[in-house]
Amino acid sequence: MNKEKYGLLTAISMIVGIVIGSGIFFKADDILSAVEGNVILAILAIVTGGLIMLFGAYSVSFIAGKNVKSSVLIDYVELGYGKRVAYYVGLFASVVYFPSLVSIVSYVSANYTIALFHMDSNDVWLLSFIYLLLSYVFNYVSPLLAGYFQVSTMMIKLIPVALVFIFGLIYGQTSGTLYENLSSSSMASGGGGFALALLSTAFLYDGWIVSTSINSEIKNPKKNMPKALVIGSTIVILAYVGYYAGLFGVLNVDEFLFHQDQSVFIAVERLFGQISSRFLMVFVVISCIGTLNGLSLASIRGLYQVYARFNEKTKMINVSQSNGMPKTSFMFSMAASLVYLAVFYGNELDLYNGVFDLAELSVGFLYLVYAMIYIYIIRHEKSLSKIKRFIFPIGALIGSGFILFATTMKYGFWMFLSFNFVILLIGYVVKKHYRLTFKEEM
Repeated sequence: MNKEKYGLLTAISMIVGIVIGSGIFFKADDILSAVEGNVILAILAIVTGGLIMLFGAYSVSFIAGKNVKSSVLIDYVELGYGKRVAYYVGLFASVVYFPSLVSIVSYVSANYTIALFHMDSNDVWLLSFIYLLLSYVFNYVSPLLAGYFQVSTMMIKLIPVALVFIFGLIYGQTSGTLYENLSSSSMASGGGGFALALLSTAFLYDGWIVSTSINSEIKNPKKNMPKALVIGSTIVILAYVGYYAGLFGVLNVDEFLFHQDQSVFIAVERLFGQISSRFLMVFVVISCIGTLNGLSLASIRGLYQVYARFNEKTKMINVSQSNGMPKTSFMFSMAASLVYLAVFYGNELDLYNGVFDLAELSVGFLYLVYAMIYIYIIRHEKSLSKIKRFIFPIGALIGSGFILFATTMKYGFWMFLSFNFVILLIGYVVKKHYRLTFKEEM
């Protein structure tokens, strides 16, 4: 694959662009519902989730540029636990994590597009399918253009976030809505507690590790990747806290829970009027598409990064001569995302006797991998200062423990665990069948 295609701004934009853009617009009602409408607890969950991300990103930044191969997520599991463990982590990331996120963000992008243009709501799944295909094809055919698009959408998506923050707080002060939300609690049912609210914030903040999928393609990665992780994470936290404070100044809790994913439309229209709100909602849709673009960019590289570590030249590492992109990995990741989109559609058909949120479970389960990386830093990075080696990684490790606990409480956890066991078993069979051996230098 082509080396050093992206600069610091692209790496930062991947973090900001992937994290901000989908969850920020449709997870507020989930967080509020989990804490039974308690706005103070909801804000506390948002801040706590942000601190977990910041501690984790800062910890990983200490090692992100040291051994540049392909992905920090796989590279440092390999460094601390061996090639075989890294292989299975890579399989989970490339077969479950990335494709499932691509599918759900395709749906979110389509859902907001339908609402923006008053289209037939029955067309949302067809549009999701179209968005998913286009995002993969775009990133495969023109990876450089896709990178530039990622930078542009980062700038665009900050516009509605900043405007809601500023004008939402002003509106909340004059109308008293913000004070009302902070001083009262809705009687909404369905709770689940602070733990499930924290799991929803994990989805909000998910994506910072995705930028490491282009680690070996970043210019001067030892210097730029740590900067990107810290700067991007800080921007995200400030944006989230400000944005949700603005929303809580416009809508009361019961309105949030009633309108659910459409709450952002109601809030923006109340702030800026119908015509202006339609204009701003265009930016919301673009920001969601930007998130989809960044996830597809990372997903395409998934299996390539796993199987490029073997001596045998498997089909998974076939690279296009025209654009330097992995061909088979591209086709597999796109097919997997389509399968997961069908799984999400099963929720609408009530096939699982409950909401099987595959994407949120994937995000929560990934914190087990994060914990492994933090433990590696604590055990082996002796050259770091005590604060960098112990304080931040231990803080991140504790946060990961909370997220993992919340994941076990999520509906469908055991079904998800069984599904992952099957995926890893297939990976084991494939490795044995082709007698794949790892490169010595890896």
